Amino acid sequence: MVQPAPETKADEAFDPEWTAPSSALEGGLLGYLENEPLWLAHELTALDPAAIAELNAGEAVDTLEKVARLERWLSALKARIVHRVGTSMTERARSGVEHRLACMNAVSETACVLNIPEGTAGFLLNESTALVEDFPPSLEALSSGRSTTSTRRSSSGKALAFLLKSGPGMRNPC
Repeated sequence: MVQPAPETKADEAFDPEWTAPSSALEGGLLGYLENEPLWLAHELTALDPAAIAELNAGEAVDTLEKVARLERWLSALKARIVHRVGTSMTERARSGVEHRLACMNAVSETACVLNIPEGTAGFLLNESTALVEDFPPSLEALSSGRSTTSTRRSSSGKALAFLLKSGPGMRNPC
């Protein structure tokens, strides 16, 4: 069970003196690359509307690229977590009916948490399952920033369509 984050006051949410844990600082550039999302998130949360308004065109484009890299990393993380929601809810199902009910529960929980329609949550669960189980290189490319969400969605959508057309014997991702 995930523990809720400790409550903080608004003025404590950003600490200008914050530094990464020492484990993130070890290894120089390699340490940075392994913890890039941590650094990007910290750097981007430091931007306030006034600072954004002062960016020149080059700085704005660079900042937008950092946002895109962080979004790609978060998309990969989301896929892994959505997949785990589905597998954790279906792993104890003993029959086809129990499995279907567990899938419906996973879809409902995902929809509720992400505040999205259940149809969208079902698609996300299927897409995440295909990405994690069938296309790990694509997931790693997304996580490292070498792939975009739209490219991933297009590739995994085509692959999912292939898996679903493959007929009996293929597993139902959920």
